[in-house]
Amino acid sequence: AFDQCRDVSGFVSREAGKRQLERTNLAVQMLQTIWHLSDLDRDGRLSLREFACAMYLAEQVSLGRSLPAEVRPDQQATLARSVEPLVSHS
Repeated sequence: AFDQCRDVSGFVSREAGKRQLERTNLAVQMLQTIWHLSDLDRDGRLSLREFACAMYLAEQVSLGRSLPAEVRPDQQATLARSVEPLVSHS
């Protein structure tokens, strides 16, 4: 999904991220919270690490789990390492 959503700069824009997250059918407010937790540098776009975090959080909420109060950079790094081999870097 990251490869399909990222732009030429290698990031997922707010609009592309919104479209991807909306596929989860979660409430808009929940998706905004997920974006806020995932976009750690607050630049309005998602890196691979941030995108992996957002998709993971959306999946967890879909399974009935609660969102964490915060997401630390080291937690995002762990998630990104698990998905990086699946993403081509062309």
